[in-house]
Amino acid sequence: MPERKRHILVDGFVTNEDFRSRRTGRNPVIPPQDRLAHGQYLSSRYSDLVGQFEAQRAQIENPITEDVGIYVEIASAPGCELPLDSLDTSRDFKLRSCRKEDDHEIALIFIPESRRDVFQRKLEQYLDPEKDRKGKPRNHNLVDSIAEIKLADLRSFWTDDPGHFPGDLDQAVWWELWLKKRGSDENSLDIAQQLAERIGGRLGNTSLSFFDSVVALVRATARQLERAPELIASLEELRRAKETPNVLIESSPKEQQQWVEDLRHRMRVDNTASTAVTILDTGVNYRHLLLASVCNAGLAECWSPGWPHFDNFNPTNPGSPYSDHGSRQAGLAAFGDLHAALVSDEPIVLKHRIESGRILPPTGSNDPELYGAITVGTAAKLEVERPEWNRVYSLAVTADPERMGGQPSSWSAEIDQFASGMEDRKQRL
Repeated sequence: MPERKRHILVDGFVTNEDFRSRRTGRNPVIPPQDRLAHGQYLSSRYSDLVGQFEAQRAQIENPITEDVGIYVEIASAPGCELPLDSLDTSRDFKLRSCRKEDDHEIALIFIPESRRDVFQRKLEQYLDPEKDRKGKPRNHNLVDSIAEIKLADLRSFWTDDPGHFPGDLDQAVWWELWLKKRGSDENSLDIAQQLAERIGGRLGNTSLSFFDSVVALVRATARQLERAPELIASLEELRRAKETPNVLIESSPKEQQQWVEDLRHRMRVDNTASTAVTILDTGVNYRHLLLASVCNAGLAECWSPGWPHFDNFNPTNPGSPYSDHGSRQAGLAAFGDLHAALVSDEPIVLKHRIESGRILPPTGSNDPELYGAITVGTAAKLEVERPEWNRVYSLAVTADPERMGGQPSSWSAEIDQFASGMEDRKQRL
């Protein structure tokens, strides 16, 4: 393929590996353990965690739902991979997740109520010399690979960055609870509502339903959630609910101005930077207080000399043509999560600039046959002014899907040619 299609370069993006069967792909090397000490330790630990779970469940006077199993967290021996096939069987165990922590693998296992004695029985077989096979303890691959076993807690289900788990267990935050759907006679959202009421939390107004899961928002502290063992039994994943900018958006114009001024005073722009995000869109309003630091008239071009660099909103004529799409793109390119930048009190350092290339007219639309020429031509104008700069192009504009139908076009061909550097040997992102 590289010979026939020289513009497709795969060097540096592939590695060669010999084929390995799925059955032997992991092939974990299991370190031998002291059978008696190791087997008795894990047996005692398992009995303790089952007793711990039963004690927690006994404290619930009126259970919301019948528990159908127990979640266990299993940690591997240092430098050892767990035999996951043995921890994900059709009847006995269900592997929910597996993650790496330092030199250990951590597996989250669901054990159905009816199969709770299976793991203990495997440990008993491991300890019994009469059950040995080929001179090794029975189940030695599974048992010898395990260093620790404990009852699952909230952190066991955490799938966000570990550093984002609330450090203050008494701080009330919004959580995303990913609950598994149960039988048709049980509603997961009803369970979430009752749990929120029981622990003194607050259930959000929105939820999402997938094939096997329901996502509910609950505001509570980590300690409140820990007091709900029924929650653990229903949980699949736990995440920190994403903050929304509604508080800022719904603020008065005066309050919004204060947010902007605070951010401006914390902004530091590296004026020596020669890297830019080039927005090819409706133009960037470089007079906006937040964008003025990273964009200006000298960093703006238009395809047609008669077009304004950006549209000005006319409050006396709200119906006049106006689009701030390019400015919104610029805000995203400059700050990323603007909400996080506004509510922070830390300095914000910007090490790149914003270039504005207006490719969409103030009124009407471009001739489709000129899409390619307009896009590439506007980009070229910016490059001529600052040929030494490093650029990332952002083109958040699409053609009419009904007309193009996903097929290659002259527009996409010109962009491909421009990006590949086929004519001038300058590759572009």
